[in-house]
Amino acid sequence: MPDRQLMGKEDVSPPSRKTPTENTAGKSPPEVAPSAFTQVTLHRQSAGRAGRTVTMVAIKPPQSPAALEALAKTLRRALGCGSHVEQDRIVLQGDIPDRAQEWFVKKGARKVVRGN
Repeated sequence: MPDRQLMGKEDVSPPSRKTPTENTAGKSPPEVAPSAFTQVTLHRQSAGRAGRTVTMVAIKPPQSPAALEALAKTLRRALGCGSHVEQDRIVLQGDIPDRAQEWFVKKGARKVVRGN
């Protein structure tokens, strides 16, 4: 019986895995470092939110909507709360200005101001 390896079959190696080309359209924008902010203002709000309290985060100088979305996502993971962007502010779900202030100070924000 002939050897199966020598029956005209060439050495077939598995196809090489090629990395997909970089597509910047699907990637999130680079994260903005909190140390780049000159002022972060935190205040609580419950008006118009069915009695639920949220923490509003206003950042100066104003950031692009994409940068605010990236920062909201980072805050969501770091603080363990929901977050989203409304107009030019980040809304954190819950009464957590103290935790947010601590996070911004730890990340090197220049000035953190707390409102009501």
